[in-house]
Amino acid sequence: MPVPVTSATTARSGETRATSSATGHSSSLVRRLTPEEKQLRRARRNLVTACVCVVILIIVLAILLQL
Repeated sequence: MPVPVTSATTARSGETRATSSATGHSSSLVRRLTPEEKQLRRARRNLVTACVCVVILIIVLAILLQL
């Protein structure tokens, strides 16, 4: 049975960690985001959420006005 492999290095700008799944088939790079990157991701996520909500509201309004 393969053993999960994890190696980590800590840098001043953030933590970088290479991890693999429990089966050891794939590895991905995981690092901590800077506050600026977090803010940008949060703003993008909020914008996408707002757009989806507006689209849903328009669809519901169109359906209700047809009745």
